[in-house]
Amino acid sequence: WGAGGRRATGGGDRGGRGGGVIAASDGEGQDDERDALAMSREEGGQCVARIAHHLEEARALLLELYEREGWRALGFDSWRACVSAEFAESQDTLYRQLTAARVERIISHNEKNGSPVPVLHALELAPLDPPEQRAIAATNDVSKLTLGQLRAVIRDRQAEQRCPRNPTHPPR
Repeated sequence: WGAGGRRATGGGDRGGRGGGVIAASDGEGQDDERDALAMSREEGGQCVARIAHHLEEARALLLELYEREGWRALGFDSWRACVSAEFAESQDTLYRQLTAARVERIISHNEKNGSPVPVLHALELAPLDPPEQRAIAATNDVSKLTLGQLRAVIRDRQAEQRCPRNPTHPPR
């Protein structure tokens, strides 16, 4: 449902992806069509789980296409050219997903708990050296932290590295 009680319905462009027709709803009473299409709580939960699974699978495939240079096999001169031609509207999203996949592999995240690292969390970890990424992941379940908590963990670790505690020389 969009703003003003409008609902996106089927249709779309490029083989049924994206786009959509907006149908207005008068907002008065129960719309029989809407009631027939409404999901139950269980269906909603199953749908979310399926979407999460497919996104995780897409992330792994993206990493494979990049690392095994599938873009070359498709005749592209570069990864960027492939992404631009094949996924024009989603280019930025794909680069973020690729970064997330690489961070996940470095910290072996999915081997520990199976949940993907949220993209924004991976983008926070990406600038760090791999050993630092692993150290943070070893002491924190990154996917369960809020973004603010992860930022605090990173800040605290960086502060400790700049000013290490020296137990042999207590403060005066």
